[in-house]
Parts: sequence; structure tokens; C-alpha cells
Amino acid sequence: MMDAMNLSYKLHLVLSGLAQPDLLKTYEEERWPVGKYLVDFDAQFAALFSGEIPKNDIHGVGKMTPDERAQFFVRVQRENAEFTSGTAPRVRLVTARFGSQVH
Repeated sequence: MMDAMNLSYKLHLVLSGLAQPDLLKTYEEERWPVGKYLVDFDAQFAALFSGEIPKNDIHGVGKMTPDERAQFFVRVQRENAEFTSGTAPRVRLVTARFGSQVH
């Protein structure tokens, strides 16, 4: 939804003559980190949810005991509950993870 909002307000400004067409070039830079985070998160979360080791095991899940892995799964779910339910804007999270302001 945020991708559509980002692109639609930019298109409106450009088509209305209120902004230069170069504004559209900022879309990818602003939204790519969000998309990358979503894909990476989904892959890791799906693997954890199914009890598998994520292919991109950036958290060392493969070295965890079963109890540690269960605790990690619960922590990931709690920390990202708004994200997985689709109820929160991700500006805060993505900015913290990627160091850039995302709109």
C-alpha cells in the first residue's frame, strides 16, 4: 500500500506540473529497502515458521538449540507482529535497519 501511495503522490505532483519529472526517479531509492526487507523477512520467517533453518541464516538459527530456536521464533514474531499483520507503517523499522528515510 505504501508503494502505491508513494508513487501516486509523485505522479500527481508531476502530472499537475507542481514537480519536475526527476521526482519519479526517487521512487526506487525510497521503496527498494522496504521491498528488500519484506522479501528477506518473509523468507526467514517462513523457514522459521516451518521449523527449517533459513537459507540466509543471518541470525545463526542453525547453531541454536531447539529451545533457543523456539524462543527466537517467538521474539521475531513479537517484534514484527505489526508488520506481519499489515497494521503498521514501516518507516521506523526500515529507517533503523537501513539508515535512510523511507516514505
